[in-house]
Amino acid sequence: MNYEPVKVFAILVSLSLSISDLAHAGTVPPYDTPILGTVALSPGFSEEGALRYEITLDGNEPVKDRLKHRCGSRTTVKPTITFKLEESIPKLFFLGKPRKGRAKLVFNMALAIRTPDGAIVCAEPDGEGEVQATIDSAAAGLYQVWAAYDANLFKESKYYYLEVSE
Repeated sequence: MNYEPVKVFAILVSLSLSISDLAHAGTVPPYDTPILGTVALSPGFSEEGALRYEITLDGNEPVKDRLKHRCGSRTTVKPTITFKLEESIPKLFFLGKPRKGRAKLVFNMALAIRTPDGAIVCAEPDGEGEVQATIDSAAAGLYQVWAAYDANLFKESKYYYLEVSE
């Protein structure tokens, strides 16, 4: 086969731009399709109170392998849930806590949040089974959330709530 170097270069540049355009457009590849789906958030979304989701800590994927960041020890390959923030807001607040009626002291839950710019925000537990993360000046875009846990401290309960508010 005889390829002209200029044509091959043009095809590679075109392919590279297409992939970059998809990433910036907020398109989620299949392996990142969230378990609980994607929730659109507009400014004022929590005026009536925090949004609450029931989550189960599952998965055996090392967080360090999945996100290249230490935050808890195990999680799922896919994000637990993704939030699509339609416009920038001053603060985005996440709270993970055990569901009532479950074990009093469970295992350490952590939240790993990938922000629209690709940074990872890690929220570690407070010793009471709760974990909090605040993102100041939250930019519009996708916030992928992985609920993680410490495999060494796995006890009776893996059932949590995740609350999201402004």
